[in-house]
Amino acid sequence: MGFGGWNQNKGMEAEHCFEKAGQYFVKLNVIDTSTGNLYFNEASYNFVLEDIEQVYINSVDTCFVNKKVQFDGIGTNLKNFIIREYYWDFGNGKFAKGPYATNVFPKTGNYPVRLEVTSTEDTAGNVQKACVLKNIVVVEPKNRK
Repeated sequence: MGFGGWNQNKGMEAEHCFEKAGQYFVKLNVIDTSTGNLYFNEASYNFVLEDIEQVYINSVDTCFVNKKVQFDGIGTNLKNFIIREYYWDFGNGKFAKGPYATNVFPKTGNYPVRLEVTSTEDTAGNVQKACVLKNIVVVEPKNRK
């Protein structure tokens, strides 16, 4: 199966993760495995992959106790919303500001990391807010023998 450009995936089933939003042309070809030649084109279509309008936390989902974890909110996509500030709440009493942040979780457990963004003021002086939660699982590293 071709996924726009020259990316290909072989097999009875195919999965593909597109790197970014855009328009893609996908085709499903049946190939003769003995010769490698195209037998026939089963399906071809164009589709548009759009960015989801959301506040977005980019980070690992699971990390180790007492290890620095990197976070960023630069993938946030909100229409008609110019971000003025990023506010982080790491669910362990630690907070940060800015599009990039780091945190160290001192104990194992599940931590609801919250990112809130605020907009610049509109012409009426109003400020918009939007937020998202992401659960981070903190574990002990396994002992290596």
